Amino acid sequence: SRFTVTQLAAKVKEAFGEELAEAPAAARSLVPDGPLRILVVDDEPLVSLGLVDLLEGEGHAVAEASSAQEAINRLTAEAFDLVVTDHTMPGMTGSDLARIIRTRWPGVGIVLSSGHVDLPGADIAKLPRLDKPYRVDQVRRAVDEAMCRDS
Repeated sequence: SRFTVTQLAAKVKEAFGEELAEAPAAARSLVPDGPLRILVVDDEPLVSLGLVDLLEGEGHAVAEASSAQEAINRLTAEAFDLVVTDHTMPGMTGSDLARIIRTRWPGVGIVLSSGHVDLPGADIAKLPRLDKPYRVDQVRRAVDEAMCRDS
């Protein structure tokens, strides 16, 4: 079947259920200085689309990369405040990407996401962790933690 982006976004929201619904005011983002420029790195398009939709709904400017190498290329060409990267990707893990980001772009915040409980080799500087499936309050908390840690 073929879907429009709007139809795919609706299916992602349906798959995530009420987790994409509005969270209580207490769970609102605490990150100062308004919207962030965020790069979402995930090799699974529907997962990426769901997170992009969620972050854009929070007012952030979001770009996507489907691999760690594509993320490195985007970071070389554009400025980002934060990278949210999946851990398990072909070619290079999110932890490996995080190490490169820490070296080449030390001011960029990093959140490591995964659908797995244990992440071998994912202990890099105890990065903020975001577990799949995503919940709005957990995404906000991970973004806040990454930006507070790196500010």
